[in-house]
Amino acid sequence: MERASEMKLNTKRTFLIGVVFLSISLLNGAHDNMTSKILLNQFNLDTLASGLIMAIDNILALFMLPEQMLLIDVPEGEYIVFEHGPFDFATQNQAVEQKIEAAMAAFDYKSSGYRL
Repeated sequence: MERASEMKLNTKRTFLIGVVFLSISLLNGAHDNMTSKILLNQFNLDTLASGLIMAIDNILALFMLPEQMLLIDVPEGEYIVFEHGPFDFATQNQAVEQKIEAAMAAFDYKSSGYRL
């Protein structure tokens, strides 16, 4: 366990995560705004009906997640953890892609027990 004196707040990462959440909030607000205007102007619904549809839309959004975002219990096993230092996309991306593609081509799915 790290001591308190060794633990530091990564301000850059914290800022970037905040920007992501800000972006999601802005997109959600824009979606709600535009959808309600479409319901009012294009479908000629009154504000009560439009509000009810928007409420149902927001409730359904909590449960209708893409398959990749589902919360699942992960059984005990071996896991790969990716960590890297500074990465210069412009100069290093092609080499990284080549290594990943070579590893994917060499991976034996049948002997791993995974299903595609």
